[in-house]
Amino acid sequence: MVEEQTQEEKILLIPSHEVMNGFCYAYTKALLRKLIEMKVQGRVFSTINPGWLTDTASAVCNELIKQISFEEDDFIDNPGVVKHLIDTTKEFLAIFEV
Repeated sequence: MVEEQTQEEKILLIPSHEVMNGFCYAYTKALLRKLIEMKVQGRVFSTINPGWLTDTASAVCNELIKQISFEEDDFIDNPGVVKHLIDTTKEFLAIFEV
């Protein structure tokens, strides 16, 4: 919670809602928050089809992938890739934070 408040207070190098080449900081940040929330709550992977993303997690991950041009061939059934996507997105967003 403290990290989120600190992130909100950071000065951005770009307007948060501006879209550049299809990238929007605010949209990406919202998607990242949702994916982290789902991961903490254990809602990223399906309980019905183990190893598969839930529909919501799949939608969130797909949009994050588009926003940061993340490339991963073996996305479904690999929890390590979800963590890598989260870490990569955090690092990418940090580029625009002062």
